[in-house]
Amino acid sequence: MTEMKIKWGNRILCLTIVLMLGIQFLMMFMGIYDTMTIVMGSQLFVLLVPLIGSKICGVKLRETFRIRSIRPVSLVFIFLIAFCSFPIISLLNVLSMFFVENEVAGVAMDMYPHGLFLSMLVMAAMPAVGEEVLMRGVIYRSYQRKSPIFALFASAVIFGLIHMNFNQMPYAIFLGIIMVLLVEATDSILSSMFLHFLINGFSTMAGYFTANIVETEVQSTSSPWNVQIMPYVMMSAIMVPALVFLISALFRINGRKIKDVFKKKDQVQEISDGDEIKKKERVVDIWLILSVLISVVMTAISTFA
Repeated sequence: MTEMKIKWGNRILCLTIVLMLGIQFLMMFMGIYDTMTIVMGSQLFVLLVPLIGSKICGVKLRETFRIRSIRPVSLVFIFLIAFCSFPIISLLNVLSMFFVENEVAGVAMDMYPHGLFLSMLVMAAMPAVGEEVLMRGVIYRSYQRKSPIFALFASAVIFGLIHMNFNQMPYAIFLGIIMVLLVEATDSILSSMFLHFLINGFSTMAGYFTANIVETEVQSTSSPWNVQIMPYVMMSAIMVPALVFLISALFRINGRKIKDVFKKKDQVQEISDGDEIKKKERVVDIWLILSVLISVVMTAISTFA
């Protein structure tokens, strides 16, 4: 079997979230408050649960997750896409900080004393692999059975929700869309992993060497809000067309077409219960509801606590 069923994807998502939070609470209960250790433990579960769960489901990991090599020219385009994405990420980050604090800054500052290597490992490398396996592997691939377009946006929204804070949520949703497009353009999950690593890695290195990872508190500045965000808006307006061009070019150089990739397919699942019955899979089930509920509650706690 090569396809991941939706119900399996939702179960793996829910179990990942529960265990990710569970290990954090367990560590704090045991008196472990070191941010590096807590984040590393949660990231391990983000990687291991989808891999083990997928293996138990009987899918072929290499085919399901599309673990395929990427052409060198594609890597160049992905690097350019990462570069063009930063102004948009910064704009969404600044907009969110009108309402909430910069969540990443506090966590990052606790990690830097452990050194650059460990900071890059935990903040860039591990999320680039684990979160991509979960989101662009398990969730997006399973939701494709319903509709490719639906899978694109649903997986992006869920990606934003599982960050469990309003600061990261807007730009995580934006990146969730970009990363799916890269996977489809190259037919490989390694492309989204590479972009993920570039985005997180650059931010980590910038913060490490400046000891100031986007810590500008826009709420405390005396200038009007429209003056504060105008540079980001102008840069983003330039970069959006550039992103469209680069992503379209990435599809072309890999011999793929966006309209073909996201063409809706009427996919059905066969259920054996005496007779074979064909019916469409449901996306919303108790496992997805629990996943969203937990994420929303944790987001509310991080926002208002």
